[in-house]
Amino acid sequence: MIKQTILVMMTSDVKICNSVKDNLEFLNYKVVLVVNDDFKYKNFKDKLVNFYKKVFKNDKSFKRQLTRNYEENKNLIFLKQQKTIFDYTLVIRPDKFSLKVLEEAKTKSRKMVAYQWDGMSRFPEVIETVDFFDEFYVFDKNDIESNSKKLSYTTNFYFDCYNNLFKNEIKYDVYFIGSYDSRTQDLIRMCSELESMGLKINVLLATSPKKHLKKYKFITYLKKSLTYYDNLEILSQSKIIIDLAHKDLHTGLSFRAFESLGYNKKMITTNKIIKSMDFYNPQNIFVYDDDRADLIEFVKSEYISIPETIKLKYSFSNWFNYMFKIEPFININN
Repeated sequence: MIKQTILVMMTSDVKICNSVKDNLEFLNYKVVLVVNDDFKYKNFKDKLVNFYKKVFKNDKSFKRQLTRNYEENKNLIFLKQQKTIFDYTLVIRPDKFSLKVLEEAKTKSRKMVAYQWDGMSRFPEVIETVDFFDEFYVFDKNDIESNSKKLSYTTNFYFDCYNNLFKNEIKYDVYFIGSYDSRTQDLIRMCSELESMGLKINVLLATSPKKHLKKYKFITYLKKSLTYYDNLEILSQSKIIIDLAHKDLHTGLSFRAFESLGYNKKMITTNKIIKSMDFYNPQNIFVYDDDRADLIEFVKSEYISIPETIKLKYSFSNWFNYMFKIEPFININN
């Protein structure tokens, strides 16, 4: 049997593209990746000009334009070399690709679908790309209501090709990975409370050490980003995961929510939207707000299994079939 082909275009952030490829190959597709990787200066002159503009003119646009030109040229050359017409093309974060690149990809695709897994208000230029696609999905329902373009809703997902990974021995009670930003104070308050209960906390922050956080021994500072798969390995060794909502950026549910569901992990979150989901169970998911009287009981209680049909609904395999309308699939537009 000849495998169907799929072109995947996305960013290289934390190498999650490799996990997308793994799950598609798990589904028996032949996968070709187009990834916007790390930019490198062509010569010392460009590097010097950028330094001057950034330091003395407070202008960061020069490197951004160099990066766009580099990525556009690289991707156009690669796509023009492709002799096949792909059965499917999936573009994640289409704002990261130029209109010329998307136009070229369109000529190589029988069906082309986009997914914007970040709030569209952060990257308004993405609206220009919508008409290139047969379907354009967003994970924040507010984006549908605030735009005149035809958009569809879906959620994030968990990778169901990694189920065997989640047989590892538990080492941590609580796990968080993320960047140092406006949510960090909420994180410290939450983890300090959990630590006072005698729990073993593992917080990984992508930042340099901070003096005002020195007293918190549960924090490890990441000198370089972990891959998404590395993160899953640590998550597999943890009982509870922490999710901090980007309240001012979007209301969509992060990957943490679906990792919790797919890998049978309890979760503490600041995103109240999760209470509207069909997999929400207060014994598995604790919404952290001003009323935390039941937090101790939540930590002590066991995880309650969720019906397999609901877990399947939010797997990558069903998510992909739903996006491209490949039967059978379970509708995610709830």
